[in-house]
Amino acid sequence: MPEPLLIKNIKLFDSGSNASTEEILIENGIILYAGDQRIPALNHEVMDGTGLTALPGLIDMHIHGSGGADSLDGTPDALETISRSLASAGTTSFLSTMVSRPGTDHKHIRMASECFKSGLS
Repeated sequence: MPEPLLIKNIKLFDSGSNASTEEILIENGIILYAGDQRIPALNHEVMDGTGLTALPGLIDMHIHGSGGADSLDGTPDALETISRSLASAGTTSFLSTMVSRPGTDHKHIRMASECFKSGLS
């Protein structure tokens, strides 16, 4: 288990004009706290976020592919590749935009449906 991470002196994106710096405490991959309360750096790895801004995960509402894979590939591996590629850039959710493929049985649409039903997302 990684040690807890305390990010100090970071601006939180809130679409306002808040110029103050904040702190974020992350344990086991979960954000436990984000705000202006100062947290003592007890057993935490400390990261200086001066000059950085923390954003919530982004949602891409229209995407066909990423990372060299396309939803039209019609395989679970393609969706996994798309998911990992997007996550590496801060996109935490996406809507894989499907299109019909003339002359096929549209297996790519059924495959995507089955992947999401089974929990691959």
